[in-house]
Amino acid sequence: MVTVLTRAAHARTGAAQRVILLVVEALFTTLLIIAGVAITWFAVYVVYRLYADQR
Repeated sequence: MVTVLTRAAHARTGAAQRVILLVVEALFTTLLIIAGVAITWFAVYVVYRLYADQR
């Protein structure tokens, strides 16, 4: 079955794809920031515990 899209329908499909891509990009950027914060927190915590245990 072949679907023929008019220019207006094709433009809406393209706009919807752009919105989905923006949402996915925002999601993965947020996950990357959360992972970076967690890794940094853990690294600081490990260094703190290493120095705290030496006292």
